[in-house]
Amino acid sequence: MVDVLCKLEDDDLRFQSEFLEKLSRIEEKVIANFDIIYHEGNYIARIYLGASDWPGLGETVIGIVHEKGYNIAFVYGVVSTDGKYAFIALKIPFTPDKLNDVRFHLQEITEELKNLAQEGDQIKARLVTTGIEKLEILEKIKTSLKDIAFPEEFEEISKPGGELEKFVFSRSLAYLRERSPKVLAEIILVGHRFIKKLREVGMGVEVYIKNIQTEREELTGLTVGGFQKDISMDEVFDLIKEIFPDFQRKFDKEFITDDGICIIRLEFTVNNRPLTPEEQKKLEQHLKTNLKQGKIRIPLNIKFGGEIFGRALVPKMVDEALTSHIPQVAIIPIEQDKSTVTFRLAIVDSDPAKFDTLIKNIAKSDGFVLMSFRPPSKIRNEYVLFLTVRGLVSFFRSDVELFEKLKELIRESIGNFRDFDEGLRTIDRKNLDKIYQLISKSNIPDELVRAFYFSIDDFIRTTLKPEKIAEDIRFVSNCIQEHLETETKKLFVKDEKNSFTIVVVYQPEEKIFDRIFPIVEKYEPILVRFEIYGLNVTFMEVNKRNIKEESIVEILENIKREVYHENYHIGN
Repeated sequence: MVDVLCKLEDDDLRFQSEFLEKLSRIEEKVIANFDIIYHEGNYIARIYLGASDWPGLGETVIGIVHEKGYNIAFVYGVVSTDGKYAFIALKIPFTPDKLNDVRFHLQEITEELKNLAQEGDQIKARLVTTGIEKLEILEKIKTSLKDIAFPEEFEEISKPGGELEKFVFSRSLAYLRERSPKVLAEIILVGHRFIKKLREVGMGVEVYIKNIQTEREELTGLTVGGFQKDISMDEVFDLIKEIFPDFQRKFDKEFITDDGICIIRLEFTVNNRPLTPEEQKKLEQHLKTNLKQGKIRIPLNIKFGGEIFGRALVPKMVDEALTSHIPQVAIIPIEQDKSTVTFRLAIVDSDPAKFDTLIKNIAKSDGFVLMSFRPPSKIRNEYVLFLTVRGLVSFFRSDVELFEKLKELIRESIGNFRDFDEGLRTIDRKNLDKIYQLISKSNIPDELVRAFYFSIDDFIRTTLKPEKIAEDIRFVSNCIQEHLETETKKLFVKDEKNSFTIVVVYQPEEKIFDRIFPIVEKYEPILVRFEIYGLNVTFMEVNKRNIKEESIVEILENIKREVYHENYHIGN
């Protein structure tokens, strides 16, 4: 019979009984301890752990010990009869010259076991597949993050399922190993602050550039934040190449929140070196100038889309207010000139008394003029206020500041609220994912999908089903392809039961839009305009209820004449 170095002993069973009994009586989720004994000429380290049981606990505990470079000579584990708690004992033999190192590592191991057992179920489940080393890195990042973040930021980022966990589990182990915990913590914190600011303001682009040192080289790190409809990874790449043609990408990652805020992370070199401080400033200014900045956009259809509020917007706002018990606010710019911006507001709240405070505050504010308002109306258990406010541009440094101050004024009057634009971004994210799924087999570039989708007026998009938009994108894609193959082909028409769609693809210098839009404007079309592949694309869909059947042929003939197109077809 072959003898073994370590066996189950009375001490093991005593600790088992003590640990499981304590776990059933106290609120602590974990008890961990260790000791070192000398037995028959051998030093043996003993580790004991009692914790709430979860799948993969045993493998993870063994993994922690193996990560420290130790061989395990004995493993013993049991689960309580109710399945709630587990007890694990491990024994590790070592030579006398390793005594001090073992004592130090045993302390580290027991602390890691305690931290692990206290984490949420989500991270435990991830560890079964991603390994213990990521947990160790996560804990080091968390320590660094605590030193640089405000307490409320730290709590929000490091909570179970928060940005820290998402960051660590979405990066490769090689990426995490090559960067210090401090560098990784700074990247996470910058992204968090960008998301928070963009969510509060509702527009704009944020840029942060800083060189970082990895184990292999020094890189320039770039973080860009904006809205999914305004920025993309490809656009950032192109802008960098405009001033640094020898730009060499080392790492890139794009993250989009559920409400459509996009965070892009790039790490790169130029001619195998990082950017100088002067080059960093140049790039930052170039990106801020050329990425879509915080400009107030007047919806194309607003002048003939009065039913947006009543039919599409307010019912959704009321539903959200009843569900969340949070006031809802929609702010829509309807007119702009060099000195003023006029907004139409819809506010839904259960307390109509707050509206009086808001009206008074707007009336006495600097930079805003109350143009009109209607007495609140009650819809179910909520009250709805409509008002029109004009912002005076001269009082503010930028559109972003004007918009931010208006939201501050509302918040001071009615308390915290949900900007319904955030809700629209959430809808956008879900709809866009659905559209990508619907056209996944069509070989249509993502760039075209995004260009068409985000060129539809923000509030009009909420009334259109993803299936309808996907169908329109397929048609537009076919039109562009046919134009590229035969440049003389510019006008495309699709005639359907309830509507007809006109697509015109042309060179920017042709300025066709100004000639064709007046022909259909009075029929209140859905209008989409965008630029792609150096071409202008205009999409117009007219509901047949808005025109007489005999007028359709005349409309198309007039458009054909303005496009200077000899042949066009009507069909599917």
